[in-house]
Parts: sequence; C-alpha cells; structure tokens
Amino acid sequence: MISCISLTSCFSTSKLISKSESKSIEFSIKKLNGIYSNQIENNEKVGLWNILADNKSFKGDWNKVVENSYVKFEMNSETELKVSLIENDSIIKKMKFKGKIVNDYFLINKKFLLIPVPVFLILRERKTIIENDAKGNLILTHGYKNGAWFLVMASDFGGISSHEFKRIIN
Repeated sequence: MISCISLTSCFSTSKLISKSESKSIEFSIKKLNGIYSNQIENNEKVGLWNILADNKSFKGDWNKVVENSYVKFEMNSETELKVSLIENDSIIKKMKFKGKIVNDYFLINKKFLLIPVPVFLILRERKTIIENDAKGNLILTHGYKNGAWFLVMASDFGGISSHEFKRIIN
C-alpha cells in the first residue's frame, strides 16, 4: 500500500533531522560556502551531485562519479543555493536551488508530484536538508518517496539517506 498519500508531504523536516548522522553546528552561509568531495564512501555510481540533481528534477543526473570531481556550494542569500560540479579543475555543470534556513539547516524546497487520475495515481517526492558538522564537512540528508496505484494494486518505495562529504576548500 502507498503509505503516504496527501497533498502535503511524506517527510517532515524533523523526521529528516532525526535521521541525520551528525549533530549540526550553528548554521551560517559562510560555513556552508566551499568545495566538497563528490564521492560517497563505498559507492562509485552515486555522489553528492547525483543526490542534489535528484532533488532538482525527477530525471536526475546520473553522470558517473569520477575520482577528481567536487561540488562547489555558493550561497549568496538566505533563500538561494548555487552548486557547481567540478571535474579536473573545470566547472562542467551548475544548478540553483530555492530554499530557506530552518534552525541549523538549509532546507531545499521539496520536489513534489502528484498525478491523480481515476483508478490511477502517481506520487513522487524529494526533500533535502543540508548542514555542516563541527569539522566543516557537509552533511546531506535526503528523503525520497515513489509510489503508484492502479485499481487495487499498489507499489511504494522510498527512504531517507544521510551522507557526509569532506570539505576540500573553503
């Protein structure tokens, strides 16, 4: 069964925060701005850039994570985050995210799609929070939910993941 069908959200911010693997420090734009590793330990297919792109578009961006790839974070205001994918010292892609600072986190505006058609329903949702730990590393906690319902059959999958990305340069 689809466990969450509503016009609001399957993920509350507090649910994402509770799944975060670290204790956040006081949030500031200055602390977030910097360059971070794109790699997730023990995962060669998905990186920081891929997770962020999944929050931007449901198609995502599934470029293979290369060894010398980094993600640059630039926050010029409290509501906009710019990220750039850097490979071999060249910026190859850019994205912008709208969001807001909530407590000690930057909350990217959720991506939500609900298509209700008689006897058929599709649900897709993404919600992401970004924070820094005491060492200055980036902690990204990402919630995702995909579901479909057709007549009396339903399918649903999703979850919450939290990853730490090492700060490379301030």
